[in-house]
Amino acid sequence: MKSSNETNQISRPNREFAKEIVARAKARATEMNHLSHAEKVQRFIDAIEKIRAEAIKNGTAIEGELEGD
Repeated sequence: MKSSNETNQISRPNREFAKEIVARAKARATEMNHLSHAEKVQRFIDAIEKIRAEAIKNGTAIEGELEGD
């Protein structure tokens, strides 16, 4: 069983990484603040399509269509 100190040493890098991700997301949101909702949605869709095309090229894509809510 891991001691409390060992657990903290393991979780701290993850916590710092999470803080970095949140900071980047906030910065990106600020950069995109001038865009309309429709433009943000289109950029998201374009990014998904680019990632999917790359996955298809690499043979790692999951079959089927992306389902919306």
